[in-house]
Amino acid sequence: TASFTVVLTSQSTADVNISIASSDTTEGTVSPASLTFTEANWSTPQTITVTGIDDSIADGNQSYTIILDSAVSDDSNYNNLNPDDVTVINNDDDNAGITVSAILDHTTESGDTATFTIILTSQATADVNITIASSDTTEGTVSPMSLTFTSANWSIPQTVTVTGADDLVTDGHQTYSIILSNAVSNDSNYDNLNPGDVTVINYDDDATNGSKSTDLNNLINTKEQKIQNNNDNSSDNLDLTTNNESTQNTNVSINNSETQLKLDYYQSWAKDYIQKLYDLKLASGCDNKNNFCPDQYISRAEAIKIILNSSHIDIDTYLPEENIFTDLDPSHWAYNIILTAYHHEIINGYNDNTVRPDGFITRGQAMKIIFEANQMTFVENVSNIFKDVNNKAWYAKYILSAFAKNIVQGYTTEDGVYFKPETFITRAEFAKITILSMEIENQ
Repeated sequence: TASFTVVLTSQSTADVNISIASSDTTEGTVSPASLTFTEANWSTPQTITVTGIDDSIADGNQSYTIILDSAVSDDSNYNNLNPDDVTVINNDDDNAGITVSAILDHTTESGDTATFTIILTSQATADVNITIASSDTTEGTVSPMSLTFTSANWSIPQTVTVTGADDLVTDGHQTYSIILSNAVSNDSNYDNLNPGDVTVINYDDDATNGSKSTDLNNLINTKEQKIQNNNDNSSDNLDLTTNNESTQNTNVSINNSETQLKLDYYQSWAKDYIQKLYDLKLASGCDNKNNFCPDQYISRAEAIKIILNSSHIDIDTYLPEENIFTDLDPSHWAYNIILTAYHHEIINGYNDNTVRPDGFITRGQAMKIIFEANQMTFVENVSNIFKDVNNKAWYAKYILSAFAKNIVQGYTTEDGVYFKPETFITRAEFAKITILSMEIENQ
C-alpha cells in the first residue's frame, strides 16, 4: 500500500466533501472513496490509502492516478475548489519466463516413455507458441510437436511425452535432446524467449554378453531373503541359480517398484526427507512407475494434500454450490482437498477467483500453507538476511519465521543470500520443509 493525506488550509463555514477514485482499478484501489471536512476537523489531516492490485502479467511498473474531485460545499470559498491529483506507481512483481521441468525417467528401446512439463511464469498478453522436436528420431520421438499457451492456460503445466525408438543394434544407452524452439508471440516479453533444450537417455534393450550372477545355494529352505543389486545401472541382468536338491519349491519374486523408487530418489540430497514422507504415508509416487521425481516442481493440489495429511486435518465434502473457484471442477481429484484448505483459511486463491490446482506452487506460497495448516507461531523481529524478500511482502513473515525456526536457509551467492520466493518449489524441497516443520511442531 501507499498513502497520502489531505487537509484544509483554513476553517470552512460549511462541510467540505471531496470524492476520490482510482484512474485504473486494475492497478490500484483507494480507500476511503470520499472525505468530509467539518468546522471541527478541518485542520486534521485525513489519510488516503492506495492498495496495489496484483495481476499475472509481466507488464512492468504501471503508473496511474488517484483522482480528487472538485470540492462540494456551501462555503463558496471551498465549493468547486479542485485539489491536485496524485500519481502512483504500481511495481510489477511478475517476470516473463518459460519453466521447463526436469525430465521424468528415461526412454527405452522397448517403448517406455519419459515426460517433462512446460509452463509460463506469468500471463502473456498474446498466445505463446513453442515448437518441439527430437534431435534423433532413431532414439526417441516427441509428442506433441508444439505447445500453445494462452491467457487462460498459461499457468497450467503442459506435458511433453518422449517415446523411445527401437533398433536391433547393441549400441548401449544413447543420449539425445528434445529441442525447444524460441517462443513465437506478439507479446514482446515472450517473443524469441529460449526455453532451453531437454536431454534424454534412451536405454538399450539389446542383449550383451555381460550379466550378474547370484548363487542361491545358501538360501534354499530359508523363510525369506532379499537380494539387492547395488549397481544403479538398471539394465544389468541378474542370473539366479541353484544346483542343490531341495525338499520344497524355490520362489523368487522381483519387486520392480522398490528398484525404481531407489533409482529415482536414492541419489537425491533430500532422500532422507522423502523416505520419511513415504514412511509416514504422506506421499505417493508422481507417476504410474512409482517414482517420486524429486527434481520436478510440485503442483498446488499435491502440496495442499501433503500438508493437510501431515497436519491431520480431515478432508470434508463440499457441494458444487460451495465452490468459489472458477477453475476448480467438482470432478478434479483434489476438489474436496482444496476446498477444505480454503475453509480452514490455509489458502485464499487468486484475485481472479481461481485457485490453479494443477499449477506449480512457489516457495513463498509453500511457506504460507505450512504455517497456516500447522498453526505455527510467528517469530518476531527476525533479522532479514534475504536480499529478495521485502519486509512488506505478504510472504515475509512466513519466510523469516521459517528461517528463525531452521526450516529454510535460502541460497548463498557471491553477492548475498536469496530465498527466491517467486520461484517454484521442487518436490524434494517440499519434502524437506514438510518434515522439518512436523519435527518442530512435535518438539
